[in-house]
Amino acid sequence: MEVAWRWLVGVPTLWLLLREGKRILDATPLDQTGIHQFTLLDQTTSTYAVMRCVELLTPPVIATATWLLPLLMVIYAIASGVGRMLIISAAADESFSARWQWSRLPTLILLQAMRVTALTATLLLWIQGVAWAGGWAIVQPMHAVDPDPNIVAFLAVVITLTVALLTLWAIVSWVFNAAPVLALAEGRSIFSALGGAFHMGWLRGKLIEINLGLAVVKLALIVLVMVISSTPLPFETVVSGDTLYDWWLFTLVLYCIASDLFHVVRSVAYVELWQKWRSSIS
Repeated sequence: MEVAWRWLVGVPTLWLLLREGKRILDATPLDQTGIHQFTLLDQTTSTYAVMRCVELLTPPVIATATWLLPLLMVIYAIASGVGRMLIISAAADESFSARWQWSRLPTLILLQAMRVTALTATLLLWIQGVAWAGGWAIVQPMHAVDPDPNIVAFLAVVITLTVALLTLWAIVSWVFNAAPVLALAEGRSIFSALGGAFHMGWLRGKLIEINLGLAVVKLALIVLVMVISSTPLPFETVVSGDTLYDWWLFTLVLYCIASDLFHVVRSVAYVELWQKWRSSIS
């Protein structure tokens, strides 16, 4: 059910992104950048190719993102609200006042809109951090007399930033995962559900613990996907350009499918813990 609702909205989203991406690529002369000859053998030349691509693509990408990003956020909030209601209701027992509370759907959609807004802000912060790391470790050294991009330092900063923001998101996002359970199970309003998440006694610590545990598992999944994406390294003399990009796209899709499982695990765990908590205080 989780995979179904995510990919029902994910496939049209990917189609829209591919359409807009193709439009941008068709209007941008990337052939002169040398990006189609990207190779792992010559880091300096490949870095220059990536830099030229970024310079050409940044203006049209930002122009498209100004209308596409809010649209996708609204679509995801609606789909995620429906998906959360289906998953939570399916995981619930008779302790819920009503298993299928379609009247609570607007509340769940607004809660998911708040969650996706916070998540988008975190991702934008990550992008800004990666851009700073690129300027410090790659762009500045490339303008030196003896250009030598510091790829290791760049990757070290990106990995550290990713782990830090992922941990921060795990610490704060549990509220957005607990609030839909309270809204659906107890008929709470948006702000009542958010506030109620902080007044759940021993349950609050358990919910944070689950979120942190799944964050560690997801981090391990990211590392695993990074390892899979680097498997062409032994074949760097024959694997380059579009073939390399296709492999990285495959690993990204693989990550998205595997990540769906952890959302189900968290939702079911939150519901079952809530039911035990209600039994302990009743």
